[in-house]
Amino acid sequence: DFNNWQNNKMYEKTFNDIKSAILSKNIVSFTYFSSNEKETSRRVKPVRLLFKSQDWYLYALCLLRNDFRYFKLSRIKNLEIHTEKFDDNFEDAILKKETPHENTVNIKVKFDRKVAFRVYDELNGEITEDNDGNLYTEIEIPNDYNLYNYIFSFGDEAEVLEPEEVRMQIKKMINKMAEKYII
Repeated sequence: DFNNWQNNKMYEKTFNDIKSAILSKNIVSFTYFSSNEKETSRRVKPVRLLFKSQDWYLYALCLLRNDFRYFKLSRIKNLEIHTEKFDDNFEDAILKKETPHENTVNIKVKFDRKVAFRVYDELNGEITEDNDGNLYTEIEIPNDYNLYNYIFSFGDEAEVLEPEEVRMQIKKMINKMAEKYII
């Protein structure tokens, strides 16, 4: 069962519509919301659906960029299956690895033992444990929204120890969030 916990019927419809378009070789178009806060309109030749890192992706030949791209299904909106077909045979298409992020940072993180299951599930580096069961590791992560989104997903069970500038940015963000809840 690859459905998400929300049992989202629209997500399921998107998945099934794209699967049909792949099998029938129909061009599709949609609005896409990228992680760099941009919204674009895309027309693609759909190639494959793949499951990676807890999410479904469409691998497709993007007609706007004239190159193969990955599109996260949850960010695809206004999907339209066109009657227009394509003849390309993508059966032997080699999936491109995602391009490495250029701006990454190495962070040292302390995790409470309550989230050990996530630390061991999600992180591949060396993980050490102190006498209280807290876990310590280093993570190389894009130095952008993804870093803060990931750390905040642990709530108060994670603490970035280094670098200092990331600690200060997290503190700034927490203070800004706290201001929104002052009554």
